[in-house]
Amino acid sequence: MSEVITRSAGWGRALLAGVVGAVLPLVLVGAFRLLAESGAGAFICPTGGLECVLPLGLVAGAGSAGLGWVALLLVRVRPAWLVTLAGIGLTFVLGWSTRLLVPDPAWWLTSLLAGACFAVAALCTRGVSRGRVVVAVVLLGAYPVAAAATPGQQELDRRDALAELGIPLVVADLPGYRLGPVSLYSGPGLTYHLVPDGSADPATPYQARRPGDIEVMVTSVPARFTPPADCSNFSYPEPPPQPCEPIGAQAWRRTLGGEASYVARDGRVLISVRLDASDSAQTLFRQVVASGRPRSAGELAGRVP
Repeated sequence: MSEVITRSAGWGRALLAGVVGAVLPLVLVGAFRLLAESGAGAFICPTGGLECVLPLGLVAGAGSAGLGWVALLLVRVRPAWLVTLAGIGLTFVLGWSTRLLVPDPAWWLTSLLAGACFAVAALCTRGVSRGRVVVAVVLLGAYPVAAAATPGQQELDRRDALAELGIPLVVADLPGYRLGPVSLYSGPGLTYHLVPDGSADPATPYQARRPGDIEVMVTSVPARFTPPADCSNFSYPEPPPQPCEPIGAQAWRRTLGGEASYVARDGRVLISVRLDASDSAQTLFRQVVASGRPRSAGELAGRVP
């Protein structure tokens, strides 16, 4: 009976250690931000530049490790100092090894990583058995598997940036063309290229429109949009007003250099289209607008550089 109680207590301590480990990454971030924004940070690194990341990170890391040790003492995980050191060491080794295979794991998985490593440290510092080895392997394998199976942090950041635009992400689906790069520099909105099938993608979404490509900008309707006097899709006062002429319901044509430029209003968004000047340009513009449908941030994130 006492052996069963001892085993149960051992698993319970491992669980508590895992909870402490899972919280530590959040503590580390909080400590770093506190140092960076306080007088203590200026004392540690007076210059205040990027060179301060390392010293502030080391101090925040040491403080977080100390808090982790105290937390383990409070929940009666023994030996607390060894579990802390082993948990941190396992976290660094497993995290670094995983990044060799998955270069950009999601940040939120760091709590899973640290929690699993601290739980394994608590298990193995109390002795090794077949059951504990199996559990340790499963726990340590959870992070690499999750990192490989979930979107990376860069993609999650792009999804957030797209979602924060606050407008329908309307993208055309035009026969004979495919979706090229997408950029977010036209804030608040997005710009994308429709590239003819068989053509290479532009090197970046920021380069000038190539002959044959169609450039589409989707933005919120700015206050200055007052057709036909001003059909600009920019919210700031520059450039100067862009006069336009109506070509149908909620559709206008602008003159921009030698390009054909059109604007359509669709509810809360403006759809601005630039393409080669030709007899069929207006028809192609209408097809772009008609084929547009809202996309999810996840669909477009992979197209944002």
